Amino acid sequence: MAIIDLLPKMVDLYYRQELPTEQVAMMLGISRTSIKRILKRSGYILRNPSEAMKLAYKKGRAQIILYEKTPKMRQQISRALKQYYARNPNPMLGKHHTPEAIAKLRGRHYSPQTLAKMSSGQKHRIDRPMLGRHHSEKSKRVIGDKAINRWKDPAFRERMQNTVGSMKLKLSAIQKMNWKKEEYRAKVVPACLRSRRPTNLERMFNALIDKYSLPYKYVGDGSFIIGGLNPDYVNIDGKKVAIEIFGEYWHERNRGYRRTEAGRRQILGDFGWHLIVIWGNELKMLPEEAILQKISKEG
Repeated sequence: MAIIDLLPKMVDLYYRQELPTEQVAMMLGISRTSIKRILKRSGYILRNPSEAMKLAYKKGRAQIILYEKTPKMRQQISRALKQYYARNPNPMLGKHHTPEAIAKLRGRHYSPQTLAKMSSGQKHRIDRPMLGRHHSEKSKRVIGDKAINRWKDPAFRERMQNTVGSMKLKLSAIQKMNWKKEEYRAKVVPACLRSRRPTNLERMFNALIDKYSLPYKYVGDGSFIIGGLNPDYVNIDGKKVAIEIFGEYWHERNRGYRRTEAGRRQILGDFGWHLIVIWGNELKMLPEEAILQKISKEG
């Protein structure tokens, strides 16, 4: 049976029974890629990731499955990499750039001539026999039937799932380990906040700063980090005073101790800083004189 003949069953499982592509693939004995390709070519619209996740929670299927590579798979991957690098030797294998070389390379870009040369080299590679060619319909059916037979093998399905699951698990472990390092957080947090723009409440406070020449500077873009926190404003007259504009949505709810007024006061206080908190409702409803008096009294 050709894969395309499975279309009615795919439609029934994927749309009417609302099963995920992984489960449909296992029931039909083919790959997820084949299912997505056939449905798209037949004019059907696939669920986007957000819709798929909502449906998974609705059906009670949302779960994290952890997999591990088998020893045989590790040997196959190792053997394939050795064969590849035997044909394509890497001149930097086992070597590292010096700090001077890294500083010299940082910020450089390929010239148009180099990009054209690289593109031409890729187009004329001798190890791309299908470049510019297409499979015939008979060839596609043969390839599809072979894929069906492979995916009918439970061991093959398990190996394919192991590859993705193991990679996700390792990446997650690496990220958790990195976030425990102070130098990593000090480097990544400012980079994440660099594109941040003032909120509506912060723009209102910026107008007060400009109007009354208050000695405070906006640093909520990650330009000032202390104790892992990024306050919204800091004093520029030499005082260790910071100002935070608290929106009720983010800071009144149970979103962790570090987001509460007491939590942020304690963290900044450990570094000798005093925190002034101005709530969104205060900024919207109180007169400007009351806000200025609060800053003067607490600062």
